[in-house]
Parts: sequence; structure tokens; C-alpha cells
Amino acid sequence: RGGGGGLRSHLVEVSPEVFAFPLLREECCAMLVEEVDSYLASGLKAARPNSMNQYGLVLNEVGMEALFDSLLETVLQPIARA
Repeated sequence: RGGGGGLRSHLVEVSPEVFAFPLLREECCAMLVEEVDSYLASGLKAARPNSMNQYGLVLNEVGMEALFDSLLETVLQPIARA
């Protein structure tokens, strides 16, 4: 398999053929959590990820769909193809 550049040095194989790597900086994660907390505190309707989960938030339904679509298209799909 080709491609991936310097990414391979950040990969950790957590299970056969399953890899983990740092995708977002801690600052970005903190901003995302702050945004989710603010949304939940607003009292607006919060779609949960599934019926068994009373926590979490479907980010696509609170205005973040374009952000995550872009992340999938520009970062994760090329990695998956590598």
C-alpha cells in the first residue's frame, strides 16, 4: 500500500487491521466539547446518536454537517485509500 506520507509514524494498531491516530489537536477537541456543551445548555432539541444513548449529540443536526463532510472528504477518505 502506498501513500500516507508521515501518517504511518502516528498509527497505532489497536486490533488486527484496525488503526488509531491523533486526528484533532487538543485545542480543537476542547472547542468542539465547548460547542456541544453550549448547544446542550441552550435548551434546543438534541438528537441523540441512538435510542439507547441519552448522552451525546448528532453533530450533523446542529450545524456541523459541512465541517464533518469536509473532514471526511479531505482527510479520512484519502487515508482509507492509502
